[in-house]
Amino acid sequence: MIEWCLKNRKIVAVLSIFIFFSGAYVYMNMERQENPDVVSPGATVQVIYPGATPEEVEKFIVKPLETKINEITGIKLMTSYSLDNVGVIVVRLEDLTDAQITDAWNKLKDKVDETELPEQAYDPEINTDLVETYGMLFTVSSDQLDYKQLKKISDELKDHIEKEEGVSEVVIDGYEEDEIHINLDILKMKHFNLSMDQIATVLMARNVNIPGGTLELEQSKVAVSTTGEYKTISDIENTIVGMSETGNVIYVKDIADVSIQEAKREIFVHSNAEKSLLLSVKYSEGQNVVKTGERLVAYLEEYKKSLPEDVTIRIITDQASYVNDAIKTFESNLL
Repeated sequence: MIEWCLKNRKIVAVLSIFIFFSGAYVYMNMERQENPDVVSPGATVQVIYPGATPEEVEKFIVKPLETKINEITGIKLMTSYSLDNVGVIVVRLEDLTDAQITDAWNKLKDKVDETELPEQAYDPEINTDLVETYGMLFTVSSDQLDYKQLKKISDELKDHIEKEEGVSEVVIDGYEEDEIHINLDILKMKHFNLSMDQIATVLMARNVNIPGGTLELEQSKVAVSTTGEYKTISDIENTIVGMSETGNVIYVKDIADVSIQEAKREIFVHSNAEKSLLLSVKYSEGQNVVKTGERLVAYLEEYKKSLPEDVTIRIITDQASYVNDAIKTFESNLL
């Protein structure tokens, strides 16, 4: 072999150069991530059942799903939650290989599809990616703009970034949609001989609804739903809820004040004591996050130029920079 190489030095030189540049090309374009991709051993199944009580959710949603899901082998733990309008089942698997976990989740989807649920129930939502991590976190902040204006800017960023190669998802946190509040007048309800149950039944009968908030009275709370049919407050105000003894039609506006208010916040985001929204960017699997991150940072820097002076974009964490620094350290030690 050595003798052949000495006699054919030009061929060996060409092959060596080819191997060197091929290796360099593969190295420069290989997958680069801070953490390896793993398959989650946990999953959730969520079903919205509009207008249902926890007991109805338990009977018609959770129990049928549990029966079907229990047919899957390898389940370590299954926990269910029955709430107003929604049922949630959390499934945990035994210690299995990635291939076995993937197969179990495929069977989970099949079993959920086989389950007979009420026609009024929404299609089940299955989430098998419970160990996802986000590669970049940044805030959009302002001391002058309101949350709706910040949301508009964030939506523009989200729409563009999700189109970038190497990005699978962008999530916006810190913003709550407005809620419709119906403030009932108890005295007027007594005058017209109407109860809260009657009013709630009429509203639910007219609309397909999902959870949207709570109507707070002095000593009680009534679930309020965001509906698909109502377009304006006027539509709700002009909903007929009964007839008076004299034969006159009773509308919601006759017994209640209807208004749109900002929802109670569950997530508060502040950056440098300013109102902020948090954007979380999830990178796609099997990608070079360094290149993706560099493109995103360049885009954000360019986008900043089009923003008002009082709006600030701050990058909180960027996995790409950590990975790039680690690679540079490795290359330095290697040399």
